[in-house]
Amino acid sequence: MTIEPAEESEEESRRSLRDDIATGLADADAGRKTEGEPLFERLITKYARTGQAGQE
Repeated sequence: MTIEPAEESEEESRRSLRDDIATGLADADAGRKTEGEPLFERLITKYARTGQAGQE
């Protein structure tokens, strides 16, 4: 038997994205930085599914 993770609702996904943005802004304010390309790849992978679901 395989157990697959439940998909986030659109609201949960938006909340998670807002949290990720707030964390990134706090990091920037503190002088911490992250390479852009890997960061955007991670965000696209994480959030692209939600955006596509509404376009069907």
